[in-house]
Amino acid sequence: MASIEKVCEFSGEYPGYMMYNYKKNLIQIMPRLRVHFRNKYHILFWFDVPTRNQYDFCLYVPKAQGEVDGFYWNYSFDKTTTKRKLKRMLRAYKGLNIKHIPMNMETWKKLDKKNEDLLEYL
Repeated sequence: MASIEKVCEFSGEYPGYMMYNYKKNLIQIMPRLRVHFRNKYHILFWFDVPTRNQYDFCLYVPKAQGEVDGFYWNYSFDKTTTKRKLKRMLRAYKGLNIKHIPMNMETWKKLDKKNEDLLEYL
């Protein structure tokens, strides 16, 4: 794993190899910082077409900017587990705000899209 994948996207801290376990089916933040995401407005952008058997997603939390301006990117092999963990972390008891993107991440990058372009799908 590259060292950029071991940096907390919220605080910029470097927990090292432990980050792999922290971010599995979740976003790349340290467990003690997850309280900053509770009960916050959020949108989960889910790319419906898998890339190399994995699903890409972006969690947008405007009130929890962190080091990445509120756009937290990751991928998952298990959609159900990811949604369950994000729902628990966000305390979204009524459900997640999910917007489906009808393409995969590679197509998104080829179109030269930026993070802010996701907000077009609202």
